Amino acid sequence: DWSSDVCSSDLEIYVRNGEIVVGTGNNDANIQLYNMNGSILKTTTGSMEITGINSGFYIVKAVLNNQISVKKIWIK
Repeated sequence: DWSSDVCSSDLEIYVRNGEIVVGTGNNDANIQLYNMNGSILKTTTGSMEITGINSGFYIVKAVLNNQISVKKIWIK
């Protein structure tokens, strides 16, 4: 349940060039994409391709080296 996780860390989550990346993007971060109802839509390691995802707000959870970051993002 992502809502119970610590929501602040040094991990930065970016949306660029049709994908979600964590930090520099050159890592093996675990990335999970949720809709605003909290249902998991997609999970991957590294970077997440988001082409084909409907536009709207989503929640991204990233875990890397025991750090957790949760961010609300807008997908165009």
